[in-house]
Amino acid sequence: MDVQPIPEPSNRGYYIVICIIIGLVYYFVSPYFSIIVDFIEFARNTIDLLITFSSSLSKNIVDETSIGSKTVVNKLSRKPKPRVKTPAPDESSSTIQGGYCYVGEWKGVRSCVKVDKKTPCETQVYSTEELCVNPTLRP
Repeated sequence: MDVQPIPEPSNRGYYIVICIIIGLVYYFVSPYFSIIVDFIEFARNTIDLLITFSSSLSKNIVDETSIGSKTVVNKLSRKPKPRVKTPAPDESSSTIQGGYCYVGEWKGVRSCVKVDKKTPCETQVYSTEELCVNPTLRP
């Protein structure tokens, strides 16, 4: 008996079909690769521009804040000049004087109330409360 070997199937047809499919995919997809690469390049340039702008803006903000804080520190380190307001001299002949006004007597005790220039007094105005309560203390 003569045994004949079984012929092996040829794979050449599969390789040719696979190469044709890869070629067609490349042919139809390759124009989109350039669009994708262009978009990635545009996005990279935009991000670089934003980073440059934000770093410049941050530097300017820090510089301005530094100048402002130095100005505040300099102003606070200086002692302010005291503002002394000299009051106008009061006339003793004025009917409205600052001091104590005699308002009356109750159970033998004189009562006085502190008044200022804006508050009128119908009786005599004394310079201190002690003089108002006991007018005999006058020199």
